[in-house]
Amino acid sequence: RSLLGNRDEFNALGPGLFSELFFEAIFDNKYLGAFGRKKIICLQNGLEQISDGRMTVQGLLGRLKNIDKEEKLYKILLDHVKERIRNFYSKYNTKAEQDALREEITEELINKKILADEIPADLFRSVVVNIKKEAIYVHNLLPQIIAEKDPALREDFLENSGLDRFYVEELEREYFELNDLDMEDLYQIRKGLNNLAA
Repeated sequence: RSLLGNRDEFNALGPGLFSELFFEAIFDNKYLGAFGRKKIICLQNGLEQISDGRMTVQGLLGRLKNIDKEEKLYKILLDHVKERIRNFYSKYNTKAEQDALREEITEELINKKILADEIPADLFRSVVVNIKKEAIYVHNLLPQIIAEKDPALREDFLENSGLDRFYVEELEREYFELNDLDMEDLYQIRKGLNNLAA
């Protein structure tokens, strides 16, 4: 409630001042992940709707909790699906094969009491698509980025893939460790990225 009061006070000083001061810098942060972005957008829209009398604080809290639950399920699915795809990659290319995988993982998660209902199809597809993007990056783009010391290609992937920057950086670290590469090369590529952004 005090957040709403503060919002109103800032906006009394200038229309949209609250969003400008408290949200725009967050949205500009390249490390803001997909679910973090969803939560911030939900909060921003929810505050507006509460102010207009179209939502309650409890309603906003419920929406934020739902996004949090979706994020947790996404992470669980990512681990389970990645393990299956890693072991049987060619087996999950078609929609029918992916639907069978979704049913298999749903059953497993229900049996482990991690999940109560079926996995939402759109969330599952998002996980599969992101795993494919990850594979393209690790097997094709990252070796090229390293060989050519090309931070622009890396940044292009980061901006257009929809994968979270922290997650991609973890993949890079694992790749360098697995292939016994000099971590300084990775730091230089990232440093080059920072110089591009400046």
